[in-house]
Amino acid sequence: MLFLNEWLHDDVLPGKIVFNQDPYQHLPIHWHRSLELCYFLQGGFPSIVGDRRRFVQNGDLILVNSGEIHCHGDGPVGEHCGILLVANMDFWGGFCPELSRLSFDLEMCPQQLPALKEQMHVLYEASLALHTGREPGAAWESLRIYGQICQVYYTLTKYFSRPRPEEAGHQTLPGSSGIREIIRYINERYTEPMTLQDIADHFSISREHLSRIFRKQLGLTVKEYLCSVRLTHACQLLSHTEKSTIDIAMESGFPDLRALTREFKAMYHMTPKEYQRKKNCE
Repeated sequence: MLFLNEWLHDDVLPGKIVFNQDPYQHLPIHWHRSLELCYFLQGGFPSIVGDRRRFVQNGDLILVNSGEIHCHGDGPVGEHCGILLVANMDFWGGFCPELSRLSFDLEMCPQQLPALKEQMHVLYEASLALHTGREPGAAWESLRIYGQICQVYYTLTKYFSRPRPEEAGHQTLPGSSGIREIIRYINERYTEPMTLQDIADHFSISREHLSRIFRKQLGLTVKEYLCSVRLTHACQLLSHTEKSTIDIAMESGFPDLRALTREFKAMYHMTPKEYQRKKNCE
């Protein structure tokens, strides 16, 4: 998984809580096994979930089903903050054996959306209190968070679930196990030299067909996606390590520092060194 700012991850809790408050970082299009529920408290930015594109604004909830291609936060507007709950599917499935056969849709029960938003808001406040540790009894908030996550799972299962469509309805590419497998392939090998032809050969399809399907389903080229993944990891290293920019360029899959600087500036309107200095001052 490609998470950039993990503020709270406790193995005792039945889920992972993620805060993202850096307007210069984003997640490239990706997918994973866990369901995600995102609640945005402030700001706005584009979001892609499957084939649905929208602009997220204050108070919006976004649900990402297990295995669904998604991307949040590329090109944010204004100061923003929010909370992301990454579900522990094994814990949830222990109480809901049919979980793997369910999909979730927030449009199924609009009258329950205010209650679900309130649950996520309480989860945000409790997680923030536990993270900062400044409030009296802050350590107790882990108990509150545990119960609140369970309440979210219950609400989603009771009001927003339905049988999952047949696998035949998923996006696929001839000669491969689907666009998601191509994304997995790139995510696992982004540090290696990789061309469009290399990827097409691996999945036994033509370059032209790969380019056409990738752009149609994801709205960007294979090269653009690969660059986005590399920039994501470069941001992580710039934010959380003391490594030199040349080392970061190489570890992120760029051939040299010049290539990293060019792509980084095009995406974030500053150089990697400027970004690193900004983060060190915070």
